[in-house]
Amino acid sequence: MKLLALIGLPALLLPLGLSTPSTTATASAPAAGAFEVDPGHSSVVFRVKHAGAAWFYGTFNQVSGSFTMNGDDPTQSEVSIEIASASIDSNSADRDGHLQSPDFFNAAEFPAITFKSTSIAKSDAGLEITGDLKMVGKTVEVTASAVHVGDGEFRGKRSGWETTLEIKRSDFGMNYGLEQGVLGDDVRVIISLEGVQR
Repeated sequence: MKLLALIGLPALLLPLGLSTPSTTATASAPAAGAFEVDPGHSSVVFRVKHAGAAWFYGTFNQVSGSFTMNGDDPTQSEVSIEIASASIDSNSADRDGHLQSPDFFNAAEFPAITFKSTSIAKSDAGLEITGDLKMVGKTVEVTASAVHVGDGEFRGKRSGWETTLEIKRSDFGMNYGLEQGVLGDDVRVIISLEGVQR
């Protein structure tokens, strides 16, 4: 599917027709240290084309993980994300049930979508994060564009990042509706993470 999730990986996840990262990113250097993802203030959004006519958007409502930012050398940073497959939300209970079935995410057998970085490089906008995206039992290497959104203080030091990636769902064996043109293959995933410093 083209996440994270990840139909889907804020797209993480991860990448759906890679777009320019959010223009709200700050120019300041991101806070260094280890951060735990705050699930209540983090989001995973995906889009996929329906019937060749329009983009359809949905979310995953449960994301967790951690990231470590190396202030001296951002390329030595690390990211690890987990998304609950069964938390997919398409604004239709019946459709959500189908998306959780073996036709798509097979959430009963594969309850988690995971991403773990393997390398990080600097880019003009922020960082390019390459890593292993694992979904429905298959692992595919993907690259996500990440921008630093900001840092703040609220019940601890916080740092925010937004990543965008594009994936092909067929890479994960998720072929339902492709031949008939009901659903597109390319999925864009936007993952917005707010981390609390550990």
